[in-house]
Amino acid sequence: MLTPVIQREPTGCGIASAATILGLTYADMKARANAMGIYAEDESLWSSTDYVRRLLAERQVATSPEETPFTGWQALPDLALIAIKPHQRDGRNFWHWAVFQREKGQAVVLDSASYLPANMRTDFDAMHPAWYIAVTPSARADFEITTSTQSDYPALIALWEASVRATHDFLAEEDLLMLKPLIFEQFFDALELRIAKGHGDEVLGFSGVADGKLEMLFISPQARGQGIGKTLVDQALNQGVSNVDVNEQNTQALGFYQRLGFEVQSRSPVDGLGKPYPLLHMAFVGRTR
Repeated sequence: MLTPVIQREPTGCGIASAATILGLTYADMKARANAMGIYAEDESLWSSTDYVRRLLAERQVATSPEETPFTGWQALPDLALIAIKPHQRDGRNFWHWAVFQREKGQAVVLDSASYLPANMRTDFDAMHPAWYIAVTPSARADFEITTSTQSDYPALIALWEASVRATHDFLAEEDLLMLKPLIFEQFFDALELRIAKGHGDEVLGFSGVADGKLEMLFISPQARGQGIGKTLVDQALNQGVSNVDVNEQNTQALGFYQRLGFEVQSRSPVDGLGKPYPLLHMAFVGRTR
C-alpha cells in the first residue's frame, strides 16, 4: 500500500495526493509544483483538475483525460484520485482530493487532511465521492543488483545527497554538509554496499549493511516507487539483516519499513552523532502480507 502524505497547507490536498502516489514528501512535491507554476494558495486551481494531472505527468504517471462520475467503490480502478466533499461556493465547484488504492482485494482511501485521526480511511459511506481520475502507476524499473567498488563512490554520494534533499526536509543544511564527507571518506568503506543499476550503468539506488543491520538505503528521487527499495531490503534480509534505524521525522521511511515487516522496538532522542534527530530502532518480525 501507498503511504499517505499529510498536507501542510489547508489548500494543499492536490499536492499531497500527488506526493502520495509518487512516493515523495510534501516539501519535495511542493517544490516541484512551485517550479511548474502550481501553488497551493492559487485560488484559480481550487476548481481545477488539470494541475494534478500535470504533477503526475511530470513523473511519467499517466491519468485518464477526463473525470468519471462516481457510481460505486467497486467500479473504481485499483488506483485513482477521487474528489470527496464536493460543494459549491459562489457558483464554483470545490472538493477535497484523496487517493483511492486497491491492493490484493484490500481497498483504502489515503486522505491527506491533517485533522484526521487516521489518514488511511475505510469509512467509505462517509466520503461521498463526486468523480474520479484513473491513475496508471509508472512502470517498474529495469535494474540489476551488483556489489559496489570504490569506483562507484562518486555516483553513490551524489545519489545520497539527492535522496536526502528529497526526503529529509528536517535535516539542517549544515548537518548535511557535515555528513557528506564522513559518508564518502569513512562510512562507505565500513559497509557492504549493494547497488541497483539501470540501463547504461545508471545508479538508481543502493544499500549498506554491517553486522546484521541495514545502515543505509537510498533511492534516486527519479526512481522511487518502482520496487528498487523493496528489492534491496529483500537482499539485505537474505544477508542476515534484522535491524534498521529510521529518523523519527521521516514518516514515509517508517511506513515503508513497517509494510516490509519491521516494527519499532525502542527510541533514541539523538542520532548516532549526537545530533537532535531522534532515531526509531526497528527489528524485522516478518511480513503479514
